[in-house]
Amino acid sequence: MSRLLSYRCRYLACTSLAAITVLAAPAYAQDEASDGFSGLGEIIVTAQKREQSLQDVPIAVTAVTQDALQVNRVANVMDLSSLAPGFTVRQSIGGSAIPFFAMRGALISAVVPGVDKQLSLNIDGVYVQGMRGAIFELPDVERIEVLRGPQGTLFGRNSTAGAISISTRDPSGKAGVKVGGTFGNRDRYRFRLTADTPQIGPFSAYASFMHEEYRGATRNVLAGQTWDYTRSYTDSANRIVRSPKWLGGQKADNYFVAVKFEPSTRFKATYKFDHGDNAVVNDAIGVLGIDDTAFYGPLWRLLLAGGSSEPYLFDNNNPQTTRPDKVYNGGNTATEQKQTGHNLTATFEVNDQISIKNILAYRKASILSVGNTDAVTGLKITQAIVDRYPAATFGASGFTAAQIGQPFVAVLHQPEFRTKQWSNELQVNFDSDFVTMTLGGIYYDAEDQSN
Repeated sequence: MSRLLSYRCRYLACTSLAAITVLAAPAYAQDEASDGFSGLGEIIVTAQKREQSLQDVPIAVTAVTQDALQVNRVANVMDLSSLAPGFTVRQSIGGSAIPFFAMRGALISAVVPGVDKQLSLNIDGVYVQGMRGAIFELPDVERIEVLRGPQGTLFGRNSTAGAISISTRDPSGKAGVKVGGTFGNRDRYRFRLTADTPQIGPFSAYASFMHEEYRGATRNVLAGQTWDYTRSYTDSANRIVRSPKWLGGQKADNYFVAVKFEPSTRFKATYKFDHGDNAVVNDAIGVLGIDDTAFYGPLWRLLLAGGSSEPYLFDNNNPQTTRPDKVYNGGNTATEQKQTGHNLTATFEVNDQISIKNILAYRKASILSVGNTDAVTGLKITQAIVDRYPAATFGASGFTAAQIGQPFVAVLHQPEFRTKQWSNELQVNFDSDFVTMTLGGIYYDAEDQSN
């Protein structure tokens, strides 16, 4: 039985930053991280919806520059863990593409539609609505800012614990090609290509492509089992899937394109597109042992006695105590994750004191995750099982003669998620020698479905 949950929110909000005297504005709680995180040069951040020196931002913010990201091999959202004090990121159990954030003791997941989260994730000024699908390859990142503590004034209600602001780089107008690759054991490799175009009139652009593969660490004895999910609503052309030979692996293709139009020094518009198509195989699940005193304890003994072509990972008296190198996970298939984003940012400097910025964005993501959590796929129902657990006695918990010879599947889950969002944010910034002010409004329309 499946249940479809949908949640839709739409609101128009305005935020303003009160006038601040900045004759001698100290940075009350800034972090000047060592080991390449700050450097000797000035670091520009947008923690207050405007470009400012890190020294002038009166909030607890850690800024990680592009050079530091490369040194620390930050490739996706999961790699952000521990880049800032008190901030960690972990992937949820089961191989799904849902991150769990922890900041200042607050655990942030919020995977249920309609439930707000306590941490705001923003990419190029655009709020990412759902945590589902939030594990993705980071494009050409220029800077990452981790803001700790409540940020509701400028980042909205979903930022009680803090906010993460990811800024990708704009086209430089300098022609060039950059190629990089990484190789590792268990058939792991990662390839990345970035190409920049020269300045052509008011236009400049660049494009990036990344491909990554990893075989996995645990062999799947029941590889090749076929599952038909043609009724799924998740976007995909092929819904006939098979269990893989290895578990814990992944395959990812990510694309990023940026185009800048800058006809004058006072106006520029930048369009950015990102798309990711990722497949992550769930980690292996192995059986540790059987509790013969439980109601279904004898059932597992009967299944093993009548349906196993080779011994499972334990015997009657010796439970498995070490990590297995093979498991029986025929129900496991790759978690398919797709996400697409469009961002059009236009900036106009009215004069030396007033600037106007508009950010129009659309994002969508979909996930199909299939997992086998009983770890004994491949066993079949036998006459002995029907005799021990007849449906006439146990009802829905029992078995009938018509089921003899059919595969036994105890726990097989197939959650599906889909989210999409539209947003448009307008900002007006005023800067003078005595006053700094930001005035803005945002229109936001999001839809979240869970099955």
